[in-house]
Amino acid sequence: MDEELEVDPAYQKGFNGGYTLAKEDPELLKALLQSKNDHSQYFQGLKAGGREYLREKFKDELQRDREKIERSVDKNKEREKE
Repeated sequence: MDEELEVDPAYQKGFNGGYTLAKEDPELLKALLQSKNDHSQYFQGLKAGGREYLREKFKDELQRDREKIERSVDKNKEREKE
């Protein structure tokens, strides 16, 4: 079944804002999240967007590290063959 979920526009706007703030000004996002304990859809989206950016950033860093290790291992194997 290919059902599309309806996302609350306020949540979506908060998510996008949270993602952008986490990328461009993480300290401001942190201050905003600490200053309010709001349960609105916008605020929940803001938190989720910030978490998503951090998840993607971590995943990218992990992938770069993995590739770096693989290149190092390949170089060592080449040296051993010589």
